[in-house]
Amino acid sequence: DGEGTITLHRSRLENGKIGFHPRLIVGNNNMEIIEKIKNIIGLGHISIIKSRNFRPFWVYELSSIPLEYLLKQINDFLIVKKEQAKLVEKVIKINKKFYGGRRKFMKNNDFIKLKELSDRILELNKR
Repeated sequence: DGEGTITLHRSRLENGKIGFHPRLIVGNNNMEIIEKIKNIIGLGHISIIKSRNFRPFWVYELSSIPLEYLLKQINDFLIVKKEQAKLVEKVIKINKKFYGGRRKFMKNNDFIKLKELSDRILELNKR
């Protein structure tokens, strides 16, 4: 619970609006730990960050619908990230209504709600 982050990635959509994409991100210098997380969950992907000044750093990432299923399974065990998880679940619920190219028809009140949820998650994730 204390490692990694539950957050939203923001991206600019073709209609000029901002997309809010839920993410679970866990990083570690030990590749075996990251691979074990991925193997237990069964989905997601691993990438590596290399730097001349630091040891390699592996990052596990899970997003959207698979993240929704994982959060439902681990919610009762979360302490530090419990509020972020609940907020991300709300984002996923709103996003589900607009998949399949229909996002351009998102109502302003849904977009405003996504922005508010995103801002709150960013606030919670500040160090």
